[in-house]
Amino acid sequence: MNETPQAARERLMGGWRQRVADQLDEMCRVAVTCPRSWTPEKGATTVITVAEALLRAGALPVLISDDPEDPLRNLDEMQALVLPGGQDVDPQLYGADDLSTHEGGLHPEFDRFEVGLAKRALETGLPMLGSCRGCHVMNVAAGGTLTQNLRQGSLLQSIVGESTLVTPLDHVGQKLGQQAISVVTESRLGELVGVQAIVNSVHHQCVDRLGEVFVAVAHAEDGVVEAFQHRERPHQSAYQFHPEMLAVDQPIFQRLFDLLVKDARSV
Repeated sequence: MNETPQAARERLMGGWRQRVADQLDEMCRVAVTCPRSWTPEKGATTVITVAEALLRAGALPVLISDDPEDPLRNLDEMQALVLPGGQDVDPQLYGADDLSTHEGGLHPEFDRFEVGLAKRALETGLPMLGSCRGCHVMNVAAGGTLTQNLRQGSLLQSIVGESTLVTPLDHVGQKLGQQAISVVTESRLGELVGVQAIVNSVHHQCVDRLGEVFVAVAHAEDGVVEAFQHRERPHQSAYQFHPEMLAVDQPIFQRLFDLLVKDARSV
């Protein structure tokens, strides 16, 4: 009999629990979202790399999906939330016409699920981190909008409230291309990396209008928002790049997950 996606996820989480069995009673539980059809064999890189970063930080990753039968789909027993990378967010959720060719298609039900979780976290103050698509979800949850396709060139409205034409900087990259970003030092990211960092870049969408509760704290050379955080709660932060991938070899980016778990224990 074939294993269901939910059973596959439970098997994976069982392995994580075994790895930290001696610390399980003291570990904080961090929700990591994934579509109901996701299994460890499907697009494993982002979700599993996020989970590994959380395990290194001393947390137990808990996979939650939009499956109505998933007993873990709410945040009641969670101490933090991570929204990982993935496919494009449905433009209808930010009041836009569909102008993009969506890589991998759209999954509106999963999008509504994640946006709903992000809204709840914003209402309750739950520590939250978004990576790539996750930063888009957080922005949409806060009433922001997205640029649907950077390849086509478009106007961004996120730079000090003005529109700025995107330059031909290749944010899509090849094999996780790299780029330099400028960082505000008085921010969670800036406290770790200073005024500049080299990050990966593999996206064709980005923040357009930033949600009012957030403030941009890092930009690419062409003005694309590369990081933002809540104006009053830095433990709710998001990154256009993939810090979980950088964290494997660069401990300074692992610190973003360490700080999330520290906040989860204290907020």
